[in-house]
Amino acid sequence: MGHGIWTGFARISAAALLGYTVTAMPALAAQESTSFTVSMTVQKVCSVQTTAMAFGVYTGAQLNGTGTVTVTCTNTTAFQIDIDYGMNSGGQTFNRTMIGPGGALLPYQVYKDGAHMIRWGGTSESDTPAGCGNGNPQVFTAYGQVMPNHLLAPGAYTDTLTVAVYY
Repeated sequence: MGHGIWTGFARISAAALLGYTVTAMPALAAQESTSFTVSMTVQKVCSVQTTAMAFGVYTGAQLNGTGTVTVTCTNTTAFQIDIDYGMNSGGQTFNRTMIGPGGALLPYQVYKDGAHMIRWGGTSESDTPAGCGNGNPQVFTAYGQVMPNHLLAPGAYTDTLTVAVYY
C-alpha cells in the first residue's frame, strides 16, 4: 500500500534531478479559432506509349501486322490520337512507305479497324481515334497492311511514325 506513494515520490525526485520543472497547467476558460483553405488545381495531362508494328518476312503476299497505342489521360480529358504519314511519305496523305536497300520503297497502310477499311490518319477527327480519359490506360490497336505483288530488293525495310495525342 505504501509502495504507490514511494513510486510517485521517486518520479518527482527523478524529474527534479534531471532538471525538469513540474508545474500544474492552469484551466483554460476561453477559445479563439479560425479556418484556412486547402486547394489545388488538377491539370489536364495525357501520356502515350506505343508498341512496334512488325510485319515479319515479306514474300510478295499480303502481310498484316498490329501495333498498339496506349493513352492515359486525367479523368474527363477528351483526346484525339494522330499518326503521321512517316519519314518516307514525302508529305503525301496516306502514302506511307518503308525504305529499304538502295532507297527502294515498300508501300503500307495503317488502319483503325481490323477489316482494314478505315485508314488511321493525322488530319482530322474523322480519320483519327478519339476518347475521354478516365485515369486508366486505354489501348488502341493500329492495324497495318502491306499489299501483295511488290517485287523489291531483299533486305530490311523500315519507317518511323510519330504518334501525337491532342487534348
